[in-house]
Amino acid sequence: MKRNLPHILITIVAAVSILITSCSKKKSDPSSATALAITSLSVSQGVLNTQVLITGTGFSDDKTLDKVTFNGKAATVSVASTTQLLVLVPTAAGTGPVSVSVSGGAAVNGPVFTYIVSGVVSTLAGRITPGSADGTGSAAGFNDPRGLVTDATGNIYVADHGNGSVRKITPAGVVTTLATNLKSPSGIVVDAAGNLYVTELSTHVIYKITATGTVSIFAGSGTLGSADGTGTAASFFGPQGIAIDAAGNLYVADTENYKIRKITPAGVVTTIAGAGQVNLPNAPLNGSTSVATFTYPLGIAVDATGNIYVSDTFAYMIRKISGTTVSTLAGSNVGGAANGTGAAASFNDPAGIAIDASGNIFVADADNNQIRKVTAAGVVTTIAGNGTATYVEGQGAIAAFNFPQGVAVDAAGNIYVADTSNNAIRKIVFQ
Repeated sequence: MKRNLPHILITIVAAVSILITSCSKKKSDPSSATALAITSLSVSQGVLNTQVLITGTGFSDDKTLDKVTFNGKAATVSVASTTQLLVLVPTAAGTGPVSVSVSGGAAVNGPVFTYIVSGVVSTLAGRITPGSADGTGSAAGFNDPRGLVTDATGNIYVADHGNGSVRKITPAGVVTTLATNLKSPSGIVVDAAGNLYVTELSTHVIYKITATGTVSIFAGSGTLGSADGTGTAASFFGPQGIAIDAAGNLYVADTENYKIRKITPAGVVTTIAGAGQVNLPNAPLNGSTSVATFTYPLGIAVDATGNIYVSDTFAYMIRKISGTTVSTLAGSNVGGAANGTGAAASFNDPAGIAIDASGNIFVADADNNQIRKVTAAGVVTTIAGNGTATYVEGQGAIAAFNFPQGVAVDAAGNIYVADTSNNAIRKIVFQ
């Protein structure tokens, strides 16, 4: 028996060695690890860079080994444990499942996440301090910019109200002055040939500025009135917004006449809607264009099918003119900042408006210090601005404006804002 003891010890040692080796192999063997699974997301929808806490099993506490995607788009993992991952939603994630893989292994899908497109606000040109200098970006100066428009090549033209001038901004932010010695330019639009048409608030005329910079009066006598007629035989009273259709007809928000006017390419002016001022605080009348009323029509835009949209500022509404009928698309004659559909939504002194290629209307909601979106069905959402009258760059509700009055859309769907009291032209890119 004593002679066999060493053999027994050897056998025990060998068995322990095998067990240790076996345990070691099981620890490093992925097939023996906790199954990879996603059980929940802290939020199911959000914008770019929203923080999402993913809860599940089988994650690595080394965040470099965890790969997370939202609908196939790679996300950044900021904190990791074996049961939770804190991630940031990637750009343009779309709607689809959240997936996780570890150490290059097979991915597992979790719940669906809905990506909300939001606008990221930056400054293209100008600065808070008023000025009139040409230059690039913040080296340029504006003074009370109001209307603006983009052309087919992405240039932006600005009615620089306080400087009595019309400015041009390239897509790179280079600002030059096209015309001076105007008195109070307010609205601006460009035709297919590159001619600009500018409303003059205080001299009651519509100017034409050719691509070479020649300025002439296209319509209006220079004396306030409401006469229809051709060229200088017609009259306006404080015109502001101006838009153009595919045939080259101009539409003017004749603000203090409480009317909408049309000007043909030959300069013939007619009144197409508005029976005169409504008595505030009564709601304006809808119905036939001959009996409908406006309170203070300021912004105007035309869609691809010829429908006309008007920001009826003191009624806090967006109105629609279709053929010979005026209706209310959104707003309820009560000021506010509510999102919603039709009369459930509210505005606070909506000013300039613009339409994109899909028929969405963008509104410079001046006294809310926000940019709003209105679909063709009247669904209103806020795309940028936290409601505070200040100056902040950033995404969506982080950004801030100060009494924005003008808005324009380029061919790529980017939004430009005349941030009036910030004396700057802001750009909103959707991500």
